Amino acid sequence: MAIVVADTNIVSEILRGNARLDAEFDVHSPYVNTVIYLEMIQGQKSRIEVRKAEDFLQNGFGLFYLDADTQDRAIELVRMYGSSHNLQLPDALIAATCLIEDAFLATYNVRHFRYIPKLKMLRLTTRGKPNSAVTNRQVAIHFQAVTVRSISNRLFISS
Repeated sequence: MAIVVADTNIVSEILRGNARLDAEFDVHSPYVNTVIYLEMIQGQKSRIEVRKAEDFLQNGFGLFYLDADTQDRAIELVRMYGSSHNLQLPDALIAATCLIEDAFLATYNVRHFRYIPKLKMLRLTTRGKPNSAVTNRQVAIHFQAVTVRSISNRLFISS
């Protein structure tokens, strides 16, 4: 089974109670890295919410720690895309984790990462209204695998 790293926006959505997305990720056995973990606890408003977020992360996700290889790859990404594409440090570390671990990145923000060659992403697509009463059997949320490749100095997302 493919390794999937869930971006902060995906983890937040599941924590807020999106049962359809949660059910989809039960199948994928997702991971987060320490950046996503820190972003999740930083975004909480009380100690109780921090504990709830940490329990959720520890019980539902594997954890990739940032090692020297991941940090080196993030440095390369920032050098290459920091100015030209405004690549931010958290996104560079998340992308580097996925590249080092050969993992797919599940995110709603494909545009934050689409220019990074060899990064594999799962773009979330929704059928129907997000708040409609669609059951898991009706397959409300689908994953579409995309990879970024460079051809003649142009970047393409391929499905």
